[in-house]
Amino acid sequence: VLMDIQMPVMDGLKAARTIRADFNYQQLPILAMTANAMSGDEERSLAAGMQGHIAKPIDEQQLIKAIIKWAVPGDYTNNQQPEVPAATEEDEPAKPPVRIPQVKGIEFETALKRLQYNVELYLKLVEQLYETYQGSATKVSDFITRGQHDSARRYFHSLKGAAANLGFTQLQNKAADLEQFMAEGNIDKVADQITELEKRLRYAHQAAVDLEAIQQHQS
Repeated sequence: VLMDIQMPVMDGLKAARTIRADFNYQQLPILAMTANAMSGDEERSLAAGMQGHIAKPIDEQQLIKAIIKWAVPGDYTNNQQPEVPAATEEDEPAKPPVRIPQVKGIEFETALKRLQYNVELYLKLVEQLYETYQGSATKVSDFITRGQHDSARRYFHSLKGAAANLGFTQLQNKAADLEQFMAEGNIDKVADQITELEKRLRYAHQAAVDLEAIQQHQS
C-alpha cells in the first residue's frame, strides 16, 4: 500500500493505524508517501506501523526498489510463466526531443525526465496546475475567513507536491513556507507572502509557455 500522509478526512497515519488494528493486515506492507518537508514525518509514519517512507516527488527507481523490497514473494511454481523476449540490445534511456532551456528556479530537465521527456504531457500538467492554483490569495482568504485553517494548509501542501513534480523549485519552496505558517497558525505571514506565491506561479507558467514555443519552433 502506498499511503499518502496528507489526506482529507482521514490522514495517512490514522489510516495506517486502522489497517494495523485488523489482524489480517498486520503484515501488509505500507509505505508512506510525503514531500517530507515537515520535520518528523518519517518518524511518525514508522510509529503508525508503516514499513518505509518514499519522498515526493517520486523517483521511479526508488519506488521500484521499495516495491521489490517489500512485495511478498508468491508461489508461482504451478503457474505458466509468460515468455519474455530476449533483449537484443540494451535499452537506451529516453533523451530530450527538444532543447531544454535553463531557467532560474525551474528544473525542466528533472521534471521532463520523470515523464520520459513527454513535453506535451508536461505542458498539459502545467496548465492544469495553473488553472487550479491561480487566484490562490482569494481561495486561501476564504478558507481562513471560514476558520478552515487545515484546509488552507492542505491547499499549500498539495501545491507544494504538484510544483515539485513539475520542477518548479521556487514555487515549491514558497508553498512549503506557507504550509508551515498555516501549521503554526501564523496567518499574518501567510497574508504577507501569498502574493509572492502567485507571482512565482505566473513565472513558472510563463516559463512553460516559452518551452512550448521552443518545441513548436524545432518541430
